Order: sequence, then structure tokens, then C-alpha cells
Amino acid sequence: MDVAVQLYTVREDARKDLAGTLSRLKALGYTRVELARIDFNKENAQIVKESGMEVTSIQVKPKILEKDFVNILSFCRTTGCDLVVASVLPLSAILGGKKALRKIAERLSALSLLYAREGIRFAFHHHDFEFKKIGKETKLEFLFRNTEPTVSFLLDTYWVKKSGEDPVLWSQFLGSRLAGLHLRDCASGKDPSDCEIGKGIIDFRFLFDSLPSSVAYGAVEQNSPHPWESLETSLSALRSMNHPNVHI
Repeated sequence: MDVAVQLYTVREDARKDLAGTLSRLKALGYTRVELARIDFNKENAQIVKESGMEVTSIQVKPKILEKDFVNILSFCRTTGCDLVVASVLPLSAILGGKKALRKIAERLSALSLLYAREGIRFAFHHHDFEFKKIGKETKLEFLFRNTEPTVSFLLDTYWVKKSGEDPVLWSQFLGSRLAGLHLRDCASGKDPSDCEIGKGIIDFRFLFDSLPSSVAYGAVEQNSPHPWESLETSLSALRSMNHPNVHI
């Protein structure tokens, strides 16, 4: 598993100065990036290309992946990106039941086939609401069962743990359809926030021991008031683990 950084963590800086932000991330020790919260246009594609950062993936809302397919495809071609990630469910699916979920499952499947024809993989990124039950299964299980095998998944360690679930069991459940991870720890408490790797209750070493071979990358992410310090702390924790399955 290659270590990347999720640009969401430093989204405010990236909006103001993408080139400078990518340069600072490289200086911190990150060489790979999952892009999010930027405009996926020609100008930014060139900035990313010139930065020398490897693009593991881009994370975009499903409606943008649909409406701006030509621009997204061009961005991927320029930056060498071969994975697009749908970032969030529409509100109808978050609040709705099986009918709404079935509709989004069909949209995700269609998107996966659309991008697959261009040699680009497609994955879905969950939050905590996908662990709510509809009948006897979670919404995430429903999406897994009702989407094409071309739909991969991105597992967010914080949202899994906050929901009272086990990241290891979910990585095993998703199996070969697990494309990557969002790496962030979960603080203890009743309504825990995310925190730096090694500062919370997730056993990352145990998780890394049991990952399916399909997991290509893990993107360090955090919603932090001090994002640069948080990224440095998490990267240092990953380095100190010296895990054979983790490549920095």
C-alpha cells in the first residue's frame, strides 16, 4: 500500500495556492496525492503535473463525474490518474430507503462502466450514514450487493470506527473491491472527532496486516484546525511503524 495525502486536509491552502500547497506537501515527505476540493480544469491539471506529485486518485461528487465527464477525463489523462472516486451520496440516498439507494447504485454502476471504457477505475467513498441499517443490512452492504463489480470502494478508517464498526472486518468484507483507504484515527469518547494516526483507538498495524492485495494506496486525511502539523504527525507515526505493507 502506497501512502498518499488527501488534499481535503489542506483544502483552504490548496484553493489559494495549489502549486505552493503541493510543494509544501512534498517538503513534508508526501510524494503522492489524492486530489479533492479543487477545480478539475486544464490549468490545475498542468500545475499538478509540474509538481511531480503522483496522483493516486481524484475525489469528486457523482454529479460532477457525470456532467463534466470530458473535463474529468482530460484532467486524468494530463495528470496520469487512473482512479476516480465518488465522494458522497446525494441527500436523497442519505435520508431515503432502498428505493433511493437502488437509484444511486444504478448511477454508480453506470459511472463505473463509463470510466472503465476509458481505462479508469471507479470507486465509492462512504461516510458514517452508510452504516445505518435498512432492514437487516447496512446501506453500505446494500450498495456493495447492488452495484456492478466494476464499482470499487474506498474505506475511511475514521468513519468506520466512529460508527462502532471494525475496519479490519470491513476490509475483509469488501475484499478485492477495496481500492484504497482514507487513513485517519478516531479519538475516544461518545461523539469522537478524527485525529492523527497513533493518537486514537484504531489499531493500524493490525489493519495493515490484513489488507487485501487490491488496496493500492492509503491517503492520510484529517479535518484539523492545524492541518500541516496533523499531516506531519500522522506521517511520522506511519514511518515509525515500519510496516512491510506500507510504502512511504
